[in-house]
Amino acid sequence: GKFGDPEFVAEALSRLRGSNGKPGAYNVIKAAVDGSVTLTREFSLPLTSGYLQFEGLKWDSAYTKAVAGHHLRFLRCAFKGGPAIGNVATLVIGTNDQTPGAQHILFEDSWVYGPGGRYKILVYNAEFVVLRRVVARHIGNRQRQYRGRPGGQRQPPALDRRPQQRPLSGGYDGRQYDRE
Repeated sequence: GKFGDPEFVAEALSRLRGSNGKPGAYNVIKAAVDGSVTLTREFSLPLTSGYLQFEGLKWDSAYTKAVAGHHLRFLRCAFKGGPAIGNVATLVIGTNDQTPGAQHILFEDSWVYGPGGRYKILVYNAEFVVLRRVVARHIGNRQRQYRGRPGGQRQPPALDRRPQQRPLSGGYDGRQYDRE
């Protein structure tokens, strides 16, 4: 297969088990063109994973994507979908099997979205985790709509502040969103 082919990348991922990079020499799995490779298999990195870098890949499945190990980088990656029911997450960083379950993890210019998953990103039993320019958004999995204020205004709950409430830091109180 060629480097950008989903089956080739899936095969490379399965071969990586136990095949870690070294400090200063990460093993890199990269799509030929960002976003051109969609993986629909379950994704779970074991605690022994280390010095691995993933670039431009998209995981699209109803499974939790689990990241454990150390010195892992995810650059320009997408994580779509998660389990439909339960106290679950789309992307989990860390594990209860060991403390810490993940160390020195970087997610950069990535997004976590789509149906499923009570939480989009869940980080626990992990240290030195950086989420840089990462977007997490619930899309397509809400049966109910947020009702907002009387009069039909619909604003996200974090911005739906009443003027009598204490303002957020910097004096911002959300009133500018009341204007039409």
